[in-house]
Amino acid sequence: MKRGSLANRGMGIALLTGLLVGAPAGAVTYGRLAFTEASVDDCTDLFGTCEWKLSCRLAGGEETEIFVADGGVAQDIEVGKSFDLKSFPVKVDCTLYEDDGWFGQSWVESGKASVEVPGGGDFSFDLKGGQGAVAVKAVADSFEMPDGVSAPAPAPAAEPAKRAKTAKPAKPAEPRQFVGGYLKDAHGHGVVLGLPWDAFQARVDQFAAQGVKLVSMQNWEDGDQRLWGGIFRTEKGKQELVTDLEWEPFLARFKPLFDQGMRIQDMEIYSKGTKFYFTGVYQEGTDENTFWLDGLAPFIAKWTTLSGGGLRLVDLEVYQASGKWRYAGVFRGGSGSYGMRNAMTWDELQTFWKAKEAEGRTSITDLVTHNDKGKQIWDIATGGGQGQMSPLLEGAAFAKDWTDRLGKGFRLVTVETVP
Repeated sequence: MKRGSLANRGMGIALLTGLLVGAPAGAVTYGRLAFTEASVDDCTDLFGTCEWKLSCRLAGGEETEIFVADGGVAQDIEVGKSFDLKSFPVKVDCTLYEDDGWFGQSWVESGKASVEVPGGGDFSFDLKGGQGAVAVKAVADSFEMPDGVSAPAPAPAAEPAKRAKTAKPAKPAEPRQFVGGYLKDAHGHGVVLGLPWDAFQARVDQFAAQGVKLVSMQNWEDGDQRLWGGIFRTEKGKQELVTDLEWEPFLARFKPLFDQGMRIQDMEIYSKGTKFYFTGVYQEGTDENTFWLDGLAPFIAKWTTLSGGGLRLVDLEVYQASGKWRYAGVFRGGSGSYGMRNAMTWDELQTFWKAKEAEGRTSITDLVTHNDKGKQIWDIATGGGQGQMSPLLEGAAFAKDWTDRLGKGFRLVTVETVP
């Protein structure tokens, strides 16, 4: 790795099961769609107030009434109707009616709208007709994980023992565990964990087609394959993936994309034999942006300098190269509460975070771990807002924990996995 070349280039709620498009058979899905509010943009009623009714059909099912309410121009209608979802993507068809009767109700159709919901995110149904126009907002949250992702990787076959009495039983592999950082937030999000790259990229494309972008990635090795995960949110603008490149080609993509108005949001670093590869996701933006690689002490020094210049660490990676641990970070323009703590044991992390969580003013923006000579080491980046952190949990328990926190208004921001 050439640290200097990068430094010089730095620029500014129910449990449901279903099959996912592009995902392996046996994928498990947890999901919810909530209609949150409606805004009246036009009403042709003589007296300035229309009586509206909205009905929607999910995944070709029966038409269900979402709300009946009075509303004039520029008036907001609180909705609060939610549904469990069985699989993603799901098509949602909505029809708006207006009461045109003088003596009793007479519902007249006043617009239709359909949205293909790929998973979690924020969605809008714009319904217009002869009686007026209403924009309806909906928030979706989704969690997708192939069945068995948390199972331990198969242990390598033991070499035949020369003598039966000297043979030692193979140490059982530890089950994979996950830990998540959460933020109390009203915006929907999608979580996908444990897909091979081709299936994962198919989900990235499906989300992006509906304006829902990949904002955080994770990858890990499971036996002889690499699995991927990500967190998705509704974001404006374009998205571009730069995938599976060695350092110099990956670095060379930064400047042209920056000049085109793209900003790197997240990157993953992984090895194949003796070589390191990089995958990054870029989002459209106008803020300052850079990424940096170095040892821990110089990385902290650079973090301090960039923080003072109005940049914020949005992605942190730790990897070992040439026998030394290196820290890599993606920085974007930002402001407000901000922090980082490094090289903690799990117990030290718990002590640090419990104090922060009790204050109710801090959230986790990224959480990473690495194993150094048998000792699990943790690093954390923090920001503003009200945050929570899950315990270390196996896949099914982590999914259940996700649904519980979602019910309290918390959405996943970052996820890390062990081993």
